Amino acid sequence: RRVHGDTTVGAYCIQIYWKLCFLKRIHYSITVKMVSISSTVGLTEGQLTSYNNDGFLIIENLFTAAECDEMRKRMREIVAGMDPEVHETTTFSSEEASNESRNKYFMESADKIRFFFEEAAFNSKGELAVDLHDGLNKVGHALHIEDEVFRRFTFDTRIQLILRSLSFRKPAVVQSMYIFKPPRIGSHCGMHQDATYLQTEPVGRVLGVWVALEPATVSNGCLRFVRGSHNSPLSRSYRRSDSGTMRFDDDLPSDWREDQCESVPVDMGSAVLIHPLAVHMSTTNTSSQSRHIYTFHLAETDGTVWDSSNWIQPTNSFAFPLLYNDK
Repeated sequence: RRVHGDTTVGAYCIQIYWKLCFLKRIHYSITVKMVSISSTVGLTEGQLTSYNNDGFLIIENLFTAAECDEMRKRMREIVAGMDPEVHETTTFSSEEASNESRNKYFMESADKIRFFFEEAAFNSKGELAVDLHDGLNKVGHALHIEDEVFRRFTFDTRIQLILRSLSFRKPAVVQSMYIFKPPRIGSHCGMHQDATYLQTEPVGRVLGVWVALEPATVSNGCLRFVRGSHNSPLSRSYRRSDSGTMRFDDDLPSDWREDQCESVPVDMGSAVLIHPLAVHMSTTNTSSQSRHIYTFHLAETDGTVWDSSNWIQPTNSFAFPLLYNDK
């Protein structure tokens, strides 16, 4: 032990160590306090005004990169565990509603985790021509019920604060999806309103939450919106037929044009809130990068009637789980 003046080097180092520890404690307490304050704010007045004017709202960095990685990792595990003997190689199209076998697999997915492929993932013989993880269109529609990881993020306090800011009193989660938008074959999703598939009375008592788990860019198919279109009426319905399959009751409105849409690229961890009447779409992924997202829809249940012709329906054994109950 060397002597430095009247103080040993060892003692001097110990003093420095404890000072650093003290400063670290102060910094940690400040950091925790800041996180606590920001986590109780919800949406600002400016954000509420933007949502009400535009019909959609971008919330940057709602989830961290680590949380996005956790959801992507968990989905990879879910896909790896898919049993081909149980799950059909069913393709999904947002515009097709005539194939009864697709309808059956789709209609029975309300309270299950099921797998839907891109049409371009198969060759002329009907064989999967790409890696399994790069051939999927989406997985749905009960991740928020059947999987602990996705359930935790769906019912997260941050989501509750957003819904409370929008004056939802008793919101329920009605469906959830993980959408892959795989490289080069991620399909075009045409112009639509979410209320076409999820109708309520009064109209517009639904909210879509769309979370980017990877950067969503113009080239890989980010969302595109017609700004302010939520002020227009519902233009099309997707209804349950007498046979139990689903049908669109009309063609797309003739005055909807894709050149009216503006691209809304967002970074990983950012969320987009979507009004049920907002007209939106996404283009084909022409890039070499996937565009993974997790999305779910919530409906107000207080003073709201869920349309009996919607594809997804609660039953005696399957109720839409409440996010919270402030009634």
